[in-house]
Amino acid sequence: MMTDIQSVLRLYAGDRGIQVMSLIGAGGVTLAGLRSDRPVAWLFLLGWVLYLFEEHLIHRFVFHAPAPRQQFLFDLLYRLHYGHHDQVRNRHLLFTPLWFALPITALTIAALSLALPLIDTLIAILGGSVCAYLAFEWLHLMSHVRVAKGRLVRSITRRHARHHFIDHHYWFTVSPGGQLIDKALGSDPPDRSVVANVHTCGLDPADPRLVSSRRRFGFDASLIHGHAPAPRENAGRAA
Repeated sequence: MMTDIQSVLRLYAGDRGIQVMSLIGAGGVTLAGLRSDRPVAWLFLLGWVLYLFEEHLIHRFVFHAPAPRQQFLFDLLYRLHYGHHDQVRNRHLLFTPLWFALPITALTIAALSLALPLIDTLIAILGGSVCAYLAFEWLHLMSHVRVAKGRLVRSITRRHARHHFIDHHYWFTVSPGGQLIDKALGSDPPDRSVVANVHTCGLDPADPRLVSSRRRFGFDASLIHGHAPAPRENAGRAA
């Protein structure tokens, strides 16, 4: 019988996006290993720091963008992030989809290559940023499951719970060090009251766009260990 942590590892490793991004990250690490003419540690650090800023900015301004009126666009945003708030126990809406992660990686490479040689850029982004992204996805997953956790993950879990259950306008980062960016950019208040409809990012839970997206992406409540899937008529509002 698998232990709880083995079940979580299986869920993590079974996601197609994690599999593809892991191969990409391995390519960046391999490039760094082949580089012998100069130190590469600073490139990994650069990529990691860039990812921390991306994590905050994308979460804040893309994932929590105003809800589109057009259903097709709303469905995209629901899959990206609104659905994770609406159905926080839905494992199918947890990981970032490849159709978003890959273009963002390519755009970051293109932008950084304007300032650095291509090989340095690839090491920084494929090695540093992608590995930071994989660490984020693991820590984010761990913050949503009921398993034994160390001090760091317990701290991340408590902090991330504020974003989900107190106010979705704040606490955008999960990765260690990201809280410094939250503080610097004004999204880490000392105290907040619970906002209305926090589980649906401020939308009425019966909003027709939400109802339509729930039907499209399905219902699930199996992410948290020990919880069976909720009935279909109730799971759409599980949080």
